[in-house]
Order: sequence, then C-alpha cells, then structure tokens
Amino acid sequence: MIGSCCAGWTANKIGRRPTLLLNSAIGLLSAALFAMARIACSVEMIILGRLLAGVFSGIGSSVGPMYMMESGPSNLRGALGVLQQLGLCVGILIAQILGQKEILGNATNWPILLSVYSCFIAVGLLILLFCPESPAYLYIKMGEYDKAFKELEKLRGFPAALLHGDVVLLRTERKMNESCSTWTITRVFKDPLVRKPLFSVCIMHIGQQLCGINAVIYYSTSTFLKIGMTYTQSQYGSIGAGLANVVMAFVSVPLVNSCQRRILILVSICSVACSLIILTISMALQSVSPALSYVIIISSLCFVLGYGIGLGPLPYMIGSELFHQGPRATGMGLGCLANWSANFIVALTFPLLQQLLDQYVFLIFATFTVFLGIYLYKYLPETKDMNPVDLSSLFQSPLCEEKL
Repeated sequence: MIGSCCAGWTANKIGRRPTLLLNSAIGLLSAALFAMARIACSVEMIILGRLLAGVFSGIGSSVGPMYMMESGPSNLRGALGVLQQLGLCVGILIAQILGQKEILGNATNWPILLSVYSCFIAVGLLILLFCPESPAYLYIKMGEYDKAFKELEKLRGFPAALLHGDVVLLRTERKMNESCSTWTITRVFKDPLVRKPLFSVCIMHIGQQLCGINAVIYYSTSTFLKIGMTYTQSQYGSIGAGLANVVMAFVSVPLVNSCQRRILILVSICSVACSLIILTISMALQSVSPALSYVIIISSLCFVLGYGIGLGPLPYMIGSELFHQGPRATGMGLGCLANWSANFIVALTFPLLQQLLDQYVFLIFATFTVFLGIYLYKYLPETKDMNPVDLSSLFQSPLCEEKL
C-alpha cells in the first residue's frame, strides 16, 4: 500500500525507467535482509525485509504495466499490459513448488526460499539497464521532444519520420495536458473527467481481490485437506491450481490483444461467480456424497481459469488505456493502492469469516463479484483500439455524466 502511494509521484518525478531501477534496488535490499536474518539472529531484519518487499511490490505493480504500455506499439499494448499478471502467476507457481518441504520449505533452507526472488530481480535489472525511457513520458510530461523521438526510434527500429501514428498520438496527448502540467492526488479527485475513469479503475482493482482469488490461493491447501486429501495431496492440488493460473495467464496475452475488454471481464466475472456458487454447494453437501470432492476440485480450477482471462490481467492494464498521460501515473498508483488495500482486508478477515460461516464464506465473494459485473456492464467503456483522447470525450458525454 505504501509502495502504491509512492509509485505515481516517483514515476512522474524521476521517470518510469529510473523508478523501476530504484525499485529493483529496493527489492534486492529486501532479499538481502531475508538471506542474512538467520545469520544475524534477527527477527527485525525479517520484518524490515517484509516491509521493503511490500514497497517493491506496490511500486512494481503500478509502474511496470504503465512503462510497458507507454513504450509498446499500439497494436500490442493490450498484450504488453497483461504481462504483469503473467509474471505474477509464474512467481506464485515457483513459490508453491520451492515451498515444498522436500525442496526449500524447511528449517534449513527457508532463508533461501525467502530471498530466491532476488535472482529474477537481478535478471530484470540487467535487461532494464539497456531499455530506453518511455517516449510518452519524455514528450508529454517533460517536453523533451528530441530525446523522446530518439528513444522512440530505439524501440521501433525506424526513424521518427516513419512513425506517423506514434508521433500523432504523442502530440495529441501533449495538447490535452497543456492545461494542467501537475497532476496531484487532489487534482485527480477534483477533475470530473479523470475522477470517473479513476473510480472504474479502483472498482476493478477492489473487485479483483473481493472475488476471493487470494482466499482460494492462500487457503487452497486447507480447503483440499477438508475434503479428505492427505497433506501431500493437498499441496500438489495447490500447485495444480497455480499451474492452471499460469496457463490462463499465457492464454490471456493473445486474448486481450484480440478481444474486447468488456467481453473478457464480463465472461470472467460470470465464470468466477458460478464457480464460487458451485464450490459452496459442493462443500456443503460433501458429507452427504463424497463424490462431490471431485466437483470441489473442478470448481476450484474453473474459478482460477475464469479469473485468469479477465479479472486477473485487466485491472493492471486498463488504467493505461483509460487515463491520458498527465494523470496516468497517479491514477494507476491509486488503483494499485485500492488493490493492495482490498488484498490486506481479505487476508485478515477470511480466516475469521471462514470460522464463522465455514464454506458459505465463498457466497460473500460471489455476491461482490456479481455487483462488480453489474457496475462494469453499465459503466465501463470499451477501451480496445481507442486512445485516451477518444475516451476523454466519451466521459464528457451527458449520458456518462448522468451515470457516473
């Protein structure tokens, strides 16, 4: 949550690429604290490492997709935007595998398990050193036109004179931002044309967490134990759910690039809500018919698959399409703040709610998901193949004004 609050200000102040470089250093420092905590016999180092790892996650989840979508060609921006979710799913799966007792999840190797992500950060850092800054940031935010065109030429491999579409879009967005050069959090909330897409982005981020994905992932092992699996079987079941998540993250890359955003998110919401309802009924009746254990496993996997095509990837990238350059960093940072806040609430309340309601706790998530679908069906515009300038005029329409 702290990292998300800092992300927009830092990305606007020092740039997208320098923010990611700084964030990599924060991530490496947190991993070093984890690795040395046992040697130093210091619980405090673990707590500080967790704090820094959280800041690292908050900044990365906001600035990473923004940098990718601002730097990528317009015909690939949808696919580039969801790579954030792909990396997240792969990381979860690797953590689930390495966390097995036979590998690193034991009293001897836990410092390695907690710090192994530094290897991925180091590789990303080396690649990032050779990447250019976002041309949109340089041209629109900083007014460094010549440098922006040079960076654009590096990214595309062609002279700027041949990149007519990119240049026109940069100039159009630059004109939009001439009226306000500084977009603070207060300014974003006060501007009605920005407040509307901001509300949609935050609702999507909150809905992503309140659909129950992390409850299903965090507590999948205990859920499988309740239906009669052994501990080893339940762990493999959790890895299976993580693998399904990765498969759908790969599938979502071409899907998002070719399909309308509204269709993907609404199909995803319907799949998730139906899976949660079936999961609840199956768990309630499992004592009557043991065969329903298979339905519980299948509905859990269907939940993950449905989540992966829309609710998982779209919230991270939709802000880059709804916001024009000026408020983009602040808006996406606030969206990620909403996401991590909802994540925090679910992680704290789910065990208590599960004790009180048992399997019926999943009906709460299903209810939130249904309301999310109703809201997005009514108010989320289609963003595929539309630039922020066109969407800004859409938010000015009387119908949108009345509804939002």
